[in-house]
Amino acid sequence: MRKRVVITDENLKELAPAGFQIVVPPGESSKTREWKARIEDQMLEAGFGRDCQIIAFGGGVINDLAGFVAATYCRGVAWIAIPTTLLAMVDASIGGKVAVNAPLGKNMIGAFHPPEEVIVDFNLLKSLPEREWKNGVAEIIKYGLIKDPSLLEAPRSLKAIKRSIAIKKEIVAADPKEKGLRRILNFGHTVGHALEQLSDYQLSHGEAVAMGMRVATRMSGLRKEEIARVEACLDREGFEEIPLSEKILEVIKLDKKARNGLPRFVLLEEIGKVRSFAGEYCREIKSEELLCAFQKVV
Repeated sequence: MRKRVVITDENLKELAPAGFQIVVPPGESSKTREWKARIEDQMLEAGFGRDCQIIAFGGGVINDLAGFVAATYCRGVAWIAIPTTLLAMVDASIGGKVAVNAPLGKNMIGAFHPPEEVIVDFNLLKSLPEREWKNGVAEIIKYGLIKDPSLLEAPRSLKAIKRSIAIKKEIVAADPKEKGLRRILNFGHTVGHALEQLSDYQLSHGEAVAMGMRVATRMSGLRKEEIARVEACLDREGFEEIPLSEKILEVIKLDKKARNGLPRFVLLEEIGKVRSFAGEYCREIKSEELLCAFQKVV
């Protein structure tokens, strides 16, 4: 039997499965190169080798951090994701994008390293706080906008959760290393990640991405009734509009998808369908276009 390292946070350590447990503080403050090094040092001191298995028991932060440790420890070890939040279930645990944050950007240091298995227990959602529900609901709304408009009607339903998981699995299987199609999963995330960074991660992922989706929807040039449908869905789920400023322009230029110093945005052709842009699934956006979009949502 493999030796198991269970990486979790302080709020979940009593619920975590058995194994050599490494506990980190909850939240984005742990998703750093410093905490990754601490975990690796603990594993080395305990004598774990390439034959070990890492268990990521937690939300998106634990998934990304533990998965990145697994990607580089002894040049790569096996890991299993056990997501405990809606966001991790429908998004972070699927697809193997693992990373830590850097001072100049979110998820800027990372790798592609899929887990051997993802174990989803929907019972864990019963005690989820409202803010954590909203984090995941934002991603479900995103799946509705890029693939299946029916998800906009009842994004908190078990049916919507399962459908969202299926959509992400389908997209990842078609484009594991994000060479084209998988970029559609970044809808709303260019502005969203910048907002998270500028708030020093006081804004939740869902709150920031919801605002990013408002901006991207406006830039997509949809019909007024389609834009109104998106806005109404976000409003109904409690996502407030967030003031934007020109400061965000500098942060967005460092986005991972940027090219030639210009951010690239995923845009909609219609609700449920992303523009292809010759297979790139995103296009470069100039500052003037961004500022115009900002003015329409503040």
